[in-house]
Amino acid sequence: LRCALDHLVYQLHIRRYGGRLVSQWERRSMFPIFDDETDFKKNGARRIDKLSLRDQRAIKHLQPFVARNDDWYYVRQALKALDTLHNVDKHRKLHVVTAAKQAVEIREFPPEYGFHQDLLPWGAVQSHQHVETWTFGRVPPPEFRHHSGIYIQVALQTEEGEFRGLLPLLESLVNNVAYALLRFRDRFPPTLIAGAPHPNLWLDGRGPIVLRR
Repeated sequence: LRCALDHLVYQLHIRRYGGRLVSQWERRSMFPIFDDETDFKKNGARRIDKLSLRDQRAIKHLQPFVARNDDWYYVRQALKALDTLHNVDKHRKLHVVTAAKQAVEIREFPPEYGFHQDLLPWGAVQSHQHVETWTFGRVPPPEFRHHSGIYIQVALQTEEGEFRGLLPLLESLVNNVAYALLRFRDRFPPTLIAGAPHPNLWLDGRGPIVLRR
């Protein structure tokens, strides 16, 4: 996913210069992702300074340091998460994937049973682990003794110790990188093979984006 953004910037350079890109510009071409504007100006802007002003403004608008609450807010947050995960995995250590608590059933009993439910902290879980405690002031009737357990998910543990559901995380990253790429789709009119159907791209409930000649 991170490479797809870098390929985008490279192709924007190729488009601007008709395929004639000097090696110095080629080596420094990449999609910058910064959550600090000063750092972006110092280290990121030079990655795209040979692009058109229109493309530079569009890429800058997608930077996580932009605090606008607009249609691109969640794309910026996803790009920040992607860059963080990419840097950890590439430079330091592998990501840890584990089973983690996702949800529990909150039960209610008539007040006369003195019910209290103690939930243990969220996080990684193992088979047969103690996950919560039910306390009663009096013995409940049999129909109230069923416990459905907890709901677990495959989760990724961040460097900060946070657990993030792996499938929702990947879905968010894929969709939002696709939105970022589609921001530039008018720069690259689709080339369709004669007789081939028009491609449709479905994205996260927003309906099909139809690319036409």
